[in-house]
Amino acid sequence: MKFFLVAALTLAFFRDAAAQTQIALRGGFSFSTTRAYYSDVKQPAGFVPGANLGLQIKTAFEGLLHFSPFIGYSSKGYIIKSANGDKTHNFIHYIDIVPLLSIDINTAKNKSLVFGVGPSAGLAIAGKEKTTVAGISSSSKMKFSTSKDYGLFDFGLHSSIGYHFNKIFVEAAYQYGFVSINNNEEKDKKNIRNRSFSLNIGYYIKSYK
Repeated sequence: MKFFLVAALTLAFFRDAAAQTQIALRGGFSFSTTRAYYSDVKQPAGFVPGANLGLQIKTAFEGLLHFSPFIGYSSKGYIIKSANGDKTHNFIHYIDIVPLLSIDINTAKNKSLVFGVGPSAGLAIAGKEKTTVAGISSSSKMKFSTSKDYGLFDFGLHSSIGYHFNKIFVEAAYQYGFVSINNNEEKDKKNIRNRSFSLNIGYYIKSYK
C-alpha cells in the first residue's frame, strides 16, 4: 500500500508540474550486494552487476532546492557464501519510485553540482535464485508476496551526487535498504537487506517553462 501511495503522489506531481519542469531519461550500471545476518551472525556477501533505466523530472522549489523524482527499472542482487561452502546467488528485477529532493550548486553557466536524497520504494517483478548446497547447484524462479517467501516491496534511502551540464548529467548513487526482503525471517532467522551502488548518465529530453 505504501508503494502505491508513493507512486500516486509522484505521478500526480509529474502531471501538475509539467508546465515548469525538465524531463530526463536516465540509466546506468550498478553493483549491488546485501547486508545479511543469519541468526544474528553477519554473513560474507559479494557484489552482483546490474543496470537501471528510468524517467526523471526536475522542478525548482526556491533557491537551490529542487524536486527531482524518478521512476524506472533496476536490478539488484547479491551472493552469500556460508562457512561450509554453500552459496546463494539472487538476482531481482524491480520497478523503483524515488521522490528525490536535490540541491543544485551552480559552478558555471548551465553547469551545477547536485546533491540528492530521498526515500525509495521498489516493487519486485521477477527474480532468479541459484543455490549451491554440498557441491550441488540448482536454480529456480523467486516467489514474492507480502507475507511469505521474498518481499514484494523494498523500501530504503537513495542518495546521490552528480554534475549537470546543459543537457547531460553524470551521477553516482547509493541505495540503502531499510527492510529485510525475506518474509520468512521468523522461521529461518535470515535478515537480508539490499545495498546498491550505481553510476548513471542522464539526458534532458524536454523542458517546460
